[in-house]
Amino acid sequence: MDGSRHRHLDTRVKLVWFLPGLGVILFLWLTASVLLFLLQPNMPVLGMPEPVFSAGLLLFLLIFLAAPLYFYHHMEYMSFTYELGPREFVIRQGVFTRETAVIPYERIQNIHTRRTVLERFLGLATLVIDTAGTNPEVAEGMLPGISRKEVLVREIMDRVEREKARGDIHARLGGVAGEERPDERQLLSDILKEIVQLRHGIQALGDMRKGEEKQPAYRPPPPPERA
Repeated sequence: MDGSRHRHLDTRVKLVWFLPGLGVILFLWLTASVLLFLLQPNMPVLGMPEPVFSAGLLLFLLIFLAAPLYFYHHMEYMSFTYELGPREFVIRQGVFTRETAVIPYERIQNIHTRRTVLERFLGLATLVIDTAGTNPEVAEGMLPGISRKEVLVREIMDRVEREKARGDIHARLGGVAGEERPDERQLLSDILKEIVQLRHGIQALGDMRKGEEKQPAYRPPPPPERA
């Protein structure tokens, strides 16, 4: 799988988000049914027998509360994506208001998991990304609905280690941590220019030595003959 492409959460995360709300709706229906049974036993409600009214109330709650709630969580699932870029980890989410969290790999310190009872039952987990320079009690990035958490954590940490190793190399070459690093292509271009200049200098030095060898050696004039 290409890490640079957008990835979605596991589809079962919709149940993690939806079931608690559904539980609240069923609790409200059950409470209303019990109160009607205790306060008006065997009495019609709105012209309907109590069992019929209770069933109608449940159907009303499912259609007008549970169904829109599930649709909202479906839209939340569709809008929640994450991306393993070349230099940073990107999380995008939000149905009505889009939010984007960009986390450079070099700032990631640790990744741990959280699992509720429902997540354990569904085989899911939430990844919590801790970064340098942030409040340890508030995570900068949270990724719910992950099924193969060990694989994803290993993939992220491999990129973190490679990015930090690249940063150490740049620091040893004179770069300062946290500053913008020079582009690798520009760096290679500068090195190539220096090699070409050095080659031209060596050729010029060789031509000078050849010119000196071609010049005739100096010979002193013969002494004048005596009469």
